[in-house]
Amino acid sequence: MDNKALLQQSDDGILTQELRVVTTAFPSEKDFAGILSAVSAAASFASITLEDYSFSVGELQSDTQKEVSPIALILSLNGSFDSTSAFLKKLQTSLPLSEVVTVDFSEGNSVIEIIFFYKPFPKIVYNETSPLTPITRVDEEFIRQLEIWKPQSTQEGQVTEPKE
Repeated sequence: MDNKALLQQSDDGILTQELRVVTTAFPSEKDFAGILSAVSAAASFASITLEDYSFSVGELQSDTQKEVSPIALILSLNGSFDSTSAFLKKLQTSLPLSEVVTVDFSEGNSVIEIIFFYKPFPKIVYNETSPLTPITRVDEEFIRQLEIWKPQSTQEGQVTEPKE
């Protein structure tokens, strides 16, 4: 299929929505508000108290040639083992995507190191002879899963939890 035909059969609204979902999961810049929102929602869900947090932001200048840039977050939480476990499970299905690196739990207190990721958009150089790659069915299924995890906005601008 040529580029023109691919673009003509694409729905701009659907592509825009898919881009929003993917960039919520994997932002193109450091998204501290998104990170804190996900952590806060998971803490509320699990009924644990966030005592303290600190970011390790890495490089101040982003390198668009890098594959992925990490943002480390260290959390101090107060809650039972079960509530800490529920927090981690909730965070696992929250956006932006994250990876739990370490968990230290002792007598109702835990220190957790989590890595969130971002990648700046690459510089786009248009070449009309280079074929566009359509979104595959596997990609669409992955985007649908991410969409389930995405927090839903309400009319008042508040964020609500995604449906389980």
